[in-house]
Formats: sequence, C-alpha cells, structure tokens
Amino acid sequence: MGIFRKQTARAPLTTVLLVLLLALSIAASSIGFAAWAGGQKQFASINDQYSTIAILSGMNTEKLWEVGKFYPAGVDSFRFEDGSLYIGPKDALEEAERSQYFLGSSDSILLNAEVEGCTGLTSGTMDIMDYSNELDAFCYQLSVLAVRCISIEENPPIDLFDWISYTAEFEIIDPVCRMDAYDLPPENGTIILTSGLYTADGSYPFEVGKTYLVRGRYWDYPICETHQEWVEQEDGTKQLRWVRVRDVEYSHRSYQMEGYSPMVEVVVGRPGVTPGLIHYATERVQYPNSDLCYWRTPEGCWPYYAEYEGDWQDYLESEEGRVWREEIIPDCERNHTSVGVILTDNIDHLYAFNTGAASILEGRRISLEEYEAGANVCLVSAAYAKLNSLAVGDSIRLDYYDTGCVETEYGLGTHNGKLGMTIQRAPLSEETHLNIQEEYQIVGIYTAPEWQPGLHSFHADTIFVPRKSVPNVERRTENSPTMLNSIVIENGSIDAFEAHMAANDKAGAYLYFDQGYTEAAATVQTLIDNAMRLMMVGIAMFMLASMLFLLLFARRVSAVMRSMRLLGVPKKGVWLESLGMLVMQELIAVILGNGLAIILYDRITAQLLSGTPALDLTTIALCAGVQLAVLVAAGGVWMHRIAGSNLMQKSEGGKLLWNKNRAASCGA
Repeated sequence: MGIFRKQTARAPLTTVLLVLLLALSIAASSIGFAAWAGGQKQFASINDQYSTIAILSGMNTEKLWEVGKFYPAGVDSFRFEDGSLYIGPKDALEEAERSQYFLGSSDSILLNAEVEGCTGLTSGTMDIMDYSNELDAFCYQLSVLAVRCISIEENPPIDLFDWISYTAEFEIIDPVCRMDAYDLPPENGTIILTSGLYTADGSYPFEVGKTYLVRGRYWDYPICETHQEWVEQEDGTKQLRWVRVRDVEYSHRSYQMEGYSPMVEVVVGRPGVTPGLIHYATERVQYPNSDLCYWRTPEGCWPYYAEYEGDWQDYLESEEGRVWREEIIPDCERNHTSVGVILTDNIDHLYAFNTGAASILEGRRISLEEYEAGANVCLVSAAYAKLNSLAVGDSIRLDYYDTGCVETEYGLGTHNGKLGMTIQRAPLSEETHLNIQEEYQIVGIYTAPEWQPGLHSFHADTIFVPRKSVPNVERRTENSPTMLNSIVIENGSIDAFEAHMAANDKAGAYLYFDQGYTEAAATVQTLIDNAMRLMMVGIAMFMLASMLFLLLFARRVSAVMRSMRLLGVPKKGVWLESLGMLVMQELIAVILGNGLAIILYDRITAQLLSGTPALDLTTIALCAGVQLAVLVAAGGVWMHRIAGSNLMQKSEGGKLLWNKNRAASCGA
C-alpha cells in the first residue's frame, strides 16, 4: 500500500477536497435519516403516550321521560315517534366491539374506603362558597346531635305520595358527632327536620320541650348567591364582575333522619348492590282504616332518635346509650374519614384525565407496569393532600367498603346557577365492609376541578389505585357509575370508528376524546414528511458524491495498478492494496461526516424542519455502518474490475500486443 500512499501524498489538496466532499454528503444523508428515524420514533412514542376513548353521549336521554312515545329498538335502545333514537349502553358496546378499531372497554371500580388518620374532604372545606349538601351526601353528612324540640306540626299531604310527614324545629344543644367543616357562621342554634318517620304506633316521635339524641344527615343552609358588582383591581381600577355572596335570607340548617333518605331506598332495592344496610332502613306501615301510610324504625335497626334527660354525655355512658356510644357514633366517625376510591387500569381512560381537566401536579403517574403488577401505589388530589398534610412518598392505609351509588342533580350554592349531575356514594357500614386493608404509597398528587358538575367528573375526595392492588374484587357492572364507563379505540381512528357505528344505525352513540393525539400526530407527521425529503436529498448527494469520489480515485490509481500488474504483482494483491487505501479514505470521510452530522444536527433540523426530533447516537452509528459498507462494496467492485482488466490482446497473426484502448480506459 506504500506506493498508493506515496501517490496520494503527491496531491494532498485533491485528496483532502475529495474526502471533504464525501464527508459533507455523508453528513447530509445522516442528518436526514436521523431526523426521519427520530420522527418515526416520536410517532410511535405518542401512540404509547396518548389514548383515544369514547364515552356515551346520552343522546335523546331526555325523551325517555315521554312515557308511551317510544318503542324498543334493541336490548336497551328505543326509537321515538319522531324517528330519533336513544342508544343504550349495552347496544352501543355490543356494536363497538364489532369494529376493527375497538381495543377494549374500561374496567374501573368505585369503592369506599376508611383512611386511617385522615379527614374527609367536604365540598366546603377548601372554599365554603362551593358548599353543596348533595355533593357531601351521604358519608360526610352523617351526624349525631343533641337537640331540644321547639315546635312540631303536621305537613299538608302531598298528592304524589300516600304517606304523611311533619316538620319539627330543634334547638341544637351540642353537635355530638359532626364534621368540623359544617361549623359555619352564623350559628343560629336551630335546625329544621322534615320527616315521615313516626313511632311504632304512628305517633309523633318528639314532644316540645324535651331533649333528644338524633342521628341522620345534617346540612347547612345554601351558602351563596351570585350577582354583579364593581370590584376594585390591583391597579386601582374597578371592573364589573360576577361575584358570590353569602345568602342570609335562607339561613336555617336542615336535618334528615337517615331512614327517610331516598338513598337508602335505592341502595336496599337496587340489584347488584350488597343488600342489607339494616342500620339505615325504614319500614312502611299503613294506618288502620286509612289510605295513608307512615314510616317507622324496623326491628333490628339502630334507633334514629332517643329521648334523654339531664346531660347527653351521661346518657351515652348509660346502658341505654351504649348503642349510640359503641355503634352509631363510631359509624359516623368512620364515614367522616371516608374517601371514594377508583380502581383502574389506566387513569387516561377516564374522561377528566384524558381531556386534561385533571393532571398530575406533583410526583408522577402510576406506570403501566404498576397497573399490571397491582402495585400498592396511589394518586391523591392536591386539596385532599393539603387538608391532611400529605406529600409524595407518604403512605396511607385504606380499609375498603363496597358502595352503592346514585346519580343526582345538584346546585353549588343553590342560587349561583352552577347546576349539574353528580355521583353520591352510599355510607360505609358493617354490611358493606370488605375486610380488605391495604397500605399505599403516594406517588403522585393530581389537580382537578374540586367539585365539578358532570357524571364523568369525580370529586376531590377521590383516590386512584391500580385495580389489581385489591384482591378478589370483581367488577359490578350494574353498579358502575357512568363516569367509569368508557371504551378505548385505536389512535387516529375516530372517523373510521364513527363511520362503522353510523353504518349500523348507532351514529352519535359516543363522544370521542384523544388527549390531543390528532394535533400531535399531525405535527409529527409533518415533521416526518419534511425529514423524508431531507433524507432523500441527503441520499442523492451521498450517491453522487460517492460516484464522483470513486471515479476520481480510480483515475488517480489506475496507472499505478497497471504498472504493478506488468511488474508481476498478482491481480488479488493489486486489488487489496488499492482497496486498502480507498477504505482508509472512505473511513476518514465517514467518521468526519457523521461527526459533522452530530454537531450540525440541531441547527440544520431547526432551520429546515417543523421541529427537531431527538438525536439518537445509535442511529448515527447505524448510518455510519451502512455508509461505510456501501462505499467499501462499491469501491471493492470497482477496484477489482480495474485490477482484473486485460491489458494485452491477440493480433491477427496470433502475437500479443498492447491494448492501447483498454490501457487508456484504465487511465494509462
């Protein structure tokens, strides 16, 4: 190889220029390929990071109240007289499962849990202007009060019902067991009870002037109303704003003995919900010789009231007060520490997280590996963490209870116009205790609208855990709240999936959310398209530069190779020596070119593309290997052809002569 090295040294500038030319083309092709490969990797990454879900639209649900004006159109779907259609959850899911784009349905579960050492988060804890008694039902409202009866009177009968009721006013002597969050000023010291619960024989359970312990649901007066007023800004100017103010005209507190709760009636009679709840039950009784009925405490149920004399604390210490001391009050306290727990396989399949209404504020998300393994990790809300002085890395212990749930309408502050639907949890009780205790580490703190209207919204007292972290818990589909129901479809398939549903008379059954995947995918696809163009230009430059480099190298060494052959050097030896010098120059060009690619990558892609995909050095190494292989292969073939050229030919008389044309073609 020494003779080729000497020849190269005679024209160093030419050699350097050729190597630089090749290096620049290598850099261009490497940058283009690295950008394209980075774009592809980014596209694959967003497919893993984004989820596209669909939730039931509830289209035409309001028409179901028009009894007699609709007809069955499936398992749980109905056709109305105007031709419109209500599509039920079962029919929608059955059709969705037939689509090639269907990936699965959510499998989340709502449970209750008692949290050791923590306080429940009521709607008014963080901001009393957000208080709503419907949002706090039913766990946080459970209470025991010591009261004195001030007045009692019969209510006019309601045509809609065949039972009677009364309204009693009480002076609050002491809140024996009540959440501190309800101690809201002004404390007027009285409470209004409207009830249909009577004694066993149908008499009033209370007498004016006597004192009682009562258990039931406590709620404060509506907190606020909304009106416009001029509000001073930080710069001293005033601006007309909608503000909420305390409602002082409607300021009495209310009470409802739990047996008169529609929740209990629903929980007891609803299929799929743990039966019983005997401690919250009532019994319907008809008056003799009358069409009217009343309610009474059934046998085996905790009392809803108890008359006492003297000090209520003395009564609690008595044998008669033992059920209040050992069972009723601890039951209330248990509910005051309760939370809703959603067991899920992916929070991104829930509406609030998928749409960005909820997001991780501190810490991290639960990983897919943790979901699959059923790891004991959890997410808590920022409001709940603040109330209970919790932080990422802390541990909490959850004692699980089954729960019923009711979808109901509510209004924040009643008069502020913020209406919506919400999920109400049944109270914790001995009958619903699952005897499952698990300790969880907090890995993330999420932020979300604390008390947001909507059946697909959850409240700030909700904790998220992997579904598999709770053993032996099966999904109760008939008891699953709407907010937990969703299906998962392929990213980018919304139009195609909806076309499938429409083709099968199910158009509009679902609403779709993709976490912004459509926009992100479009951006990345534009980047990939631009990177593809850059890569093709780079490859074209590399091919042209390689051909020029090999052509000029061949012209420079062909004469030397011919001379070596004439001196008796074997063809293979000439080929190997010339190829060694060629490979040395190509290797230098590849190293230099890919080094330039690494240095210039960010600057070039920022200027020419719609973004800068992350540079993967493995991709650069792959480029270098492929480029060197192509150059060596092409150079090897070319050098072998030159080394094997026949420089002699036979004359007409049989004598061997120099082939001047062949020699010339080889650079002689």
